[in-house]
Amino acid sequence: MNLAQRGFAVVNFTYRLAPEYRFPSSLEDTCMVFDTNNIFAVGDSAGAHLLGLFSGMCTNPEYAKNFSFHAPKLGAALVKNKVPHEFHYYGDEEHELGHVFMLRIKEEDARICNDEECDYFRKMMR
Repeated sequence: MNLAQRGFAVVNFTYRLAPEYRFPSSLEDTCMVFDTNNIFAVGDSAGAHLLGLFSGMCTNPEYAKNFSFHAPKLGAALVKNKVPHEFHYYGDEEHELGHVFMLRIKEEDARICNDEECDYFRKMMR
């Protein structure tokens, strides 16, 4: 993706990895990153999984009780404001895009995906 080239500030954080660190250390690291307004989280593979778990902690108090650490202040805002979201699928049975296709920014499908994602970010910031 080329979010920085499109005018967005980008934070690419790392988290502790298995097998050296056991779950939920990676989720705990994720929770330490987010604590502000106008954050749009994008992940793929393990990163997307962590964002799903993080979102669950922010929006489901019962699920959050499973952890000894807490989601940041962002959690209350997500629930209170009924945070909107969109899911898009790119490609089809004949044209499978595969893992991290959106990173191949010279390809048309990746450009469309990134354009739509950035348009969504801008729409949500208004």
